Amino acid sequence: MDNILHEKFQRRTLILGGIQGGLFLGLVGNLYRLQVLENKHYKNLSDKNRIHNFLILPDRGLIVDHKNIILAQSKNTYIGYFDRSEVPDIPNLIENLKQYITLNEQDEKWIYKQLKTKTKIEPIIVKEQLSYEEVSKLEYFLSDLTGVHTDNVRSREYINPHPFAHVVGFVSSVAQHEKKQNNTLLMAPGFRTGKTGVEKFYNETLVGLPGAKKVEVNAYRKVVRTLEHEKSTPGNKLVLNIDSQLQTKIYELLMKNNSGACAVMDVHTGALRAFVSAPGFDANLFVNKISHQDWHDLSHNIHRPLINKLISGLYAPGSIFKMIVALSALEKGIITPDNKVHCPGHYDVNAHKFHCWTWKNGGHGYVDLVEAIASSCDVYFYKLANKLKIDDIASMARRFGLGAITGLEIEHEKSGLIPTAAWKKKKYGKRWSMGETINVTIGQGAVLCTPMQLLRMMAGLVNGGKLVTPRLVACTEAQSSIINVQPQHLEIIKQGMYNVLNHTSGTAFNSRTKNKNFEIGGKTSTTQVVRITEEQRQKGLTKNSRWDLREHAFFAGYGPTTDAKFATIVFIEHGEFGSKTAAPVGRDALMLAQELLG
Repeated sequence: MDNILHEKFQRRTLILGGIQGGLFLGLVGNLYRLQVLENKHYKNLSDKNRIHNFLILPDRGLIVDHKNIILAQSKNTYIGYFDRSEVPDIPNLIENLKQYITLNEQDEKWIYKQLKTKTKIEPIIVKEQLSYEEVSKLEYFLSDLTGVHTDNVRSREYINPHPFAHVVGFVSSVAQHEKKQNNTLLMAPGFRTGKTGVEKFYNETLVGLPGAKKVEVNAYRKVVRTLEHEKSTPGNKLVLNIDSQLQTKIYELLMKNNSGACAVMDVHTGALRAFVSAPGFDANLFVNKISHQDWHDLSHNIHRPLINKLISGLYAPGSIFKMIVALSALEKGIITPDNKVHCPGHYDVNAHKFHCWTWKNGGHGYVDLVEAIASSCDVYFYKLANKLKIDDIASMARRFGLGAITGLEIEHEKSGLIPTAAWKKKKYGKRWSMGETINVTIGQGAVLCTPMQLLRMMAGLVNGGKLVTPRLVACTEAQSSIINVQPQHLEIIKQGMYNVLNHTSGTAFNSRTKNKNFEIGGKTSTTQVVRITEEQRQKGLTKNSRWDLREHAFFAGYGPTTDAKFATIVFIEHGEFGSKTAAPVGRDALMLAQELLG
């Protein structure tokens, strides 16, 4: 009996020993697999948990005026974001975050919008421009907020933004279609790219090169040491030809009329000394996500602050275009400077009566070309339609850059329209009529120009016949081409423009400088927005009380008249009278340019 029990005990001991031995061998095998065979795999997992890599965003380059006055710079700001791959329950995370930072309804909508539009590897921005208190709370409780990170980034700041809104432009978040460029910078939280103005055109110049940082963190996700650190390289500084003092003063002048535009340019080099579209806006609103209310206020403003009126606004040039018509007639030999034309206040073609702006006073009487330019006699130019072809006028207009973009370093420039007989045939399937030529001779009808085109034209009239390319940035090379026109004909046009301001018959005589050392010349223009009926004309209803139905006012000028240095274009939206609203602004702009830069 004892032997039997002893054998059973030995058998069980052997079985248990075998099991224990098997377990021991299995444990040793697992340890060998973990420590030797799969060492690299688990080391990588460990490193991923304790080592973090960060991209260091570069400082965007400064934008300054020609005197080195800062217009756009970078400043420190904090952002909060999370990696969705590390967050199992995003709605719960958002609720938890509300304990530490302020998140409104718009912030939450923005987070969920990013979740729909961004790729899975892109960080989701929770909030930008975190307060110091919010950053402190997040940093302290990071161990409770899996996947959440904070970062100190450089944000764009615009100085004196309203006057410079359309020249400097603004930066904003990278759009999804822009991220297709395969650039890691474009996916970095807090990175901004140029959207408008020189911020966009010279974006590559301003961006700079990113740096990188590798850090080790502890179990509480606190940085314990920096393993690698490669500094970022700031973007290049952009120096504009703009004079900030001139720019700001012109903006103030324009805002007295609610809406308009003005530019001042060196007639020989094309350097733009002022480039203003009013009203402007606060470009800082766009750096981070703009609020619904701010966007609504800007996009529904009747004065259209988001439109760059200098290059994107298309308008009938009105009487400023008469210089092109006059040059075309002179070059064709159709008129001489001494030819006089009688203006009774209207010009009759068949059953239609084309009125001169002085029709109520019986017209201008007999005028020659210089007098017709100075007093802006419409009838003088109406009668040229009998001898000039529309294609001849169009050819001269194109020589002075009308109907084409100017080549300015800003996007969204429109080319305008200089009509021809072929254009009408192609667009409407009809022949061109003399009545249409009559309208074109005074800058109405189908003719459409941007204010910048008219500025370029004015420079070409007074600089000896060179078509210059306008330049916003100082380092760009001056470019020009010779305009094929007789110098003596340009002198005749200049005499007419001199008389506009310096002869008692001139339409802008009241806007003369009264300074013999700095006299200016130019041309006023008043262009119809809506057609005036004959009944309204007879009743004297040549203007409308509603602001948006009033006529536009223009002034194109230059100075000094002895040796032109600056040209200007002034546009007052619905300003009614070029001589009363636009010309005084042009005079002040030219005089200030001479004072500051002459």
